Amino acid sequence: MKVKLNQAIKKYMLAVAAIGQRMTATSEKFKTAEPKGLSEVIAVKEIYKEGIMEFENQFKDLKRLEAPIELKQEHNELIEAYRQFVDATQGMSDTLDTVNIKTDSEKFEVEKDKQINASNRIVQISNRIVQKVRM
Repeated sequence: MKVKLNQAIKKYMLAVAAIGQRMTATSEKFKTAEPKGLSEVIAVKEIYKEGIMEFENQFKDLKRLEAPIELKQEHNELIEAYRQFVDATQGMSDTLDTVNIKTDSEKFEVEKDKQINASNRIVQISNRIVQKVRM
């Protein structure tokens, strides 16, 4: 069912888009954050630590948004997908053992797949929101 664009919906969509832009900017920091060798584990772990803090702040901002009733279901789905994204990113970080300077590459790949799936879901939900709103 299409909903008519009004001021509340426009404000919500702009806020979600701004969070999405911040998420993309944070994600860019991770492009090179896969340890190529054991010597890089500590440096990469630090990149993850900082990025996860940024993702957590973005998640809190998303949760604080007041979604218009017409988009409440999509908003709740977006929150769930973003939580899965953050959790998967944390899971990737958890595979980096800075005490023993090693990484669990198998688990890293599993968590990376979860992160990709959550990211794809975020995009799908966002697209559904746009399609639902009649301009």
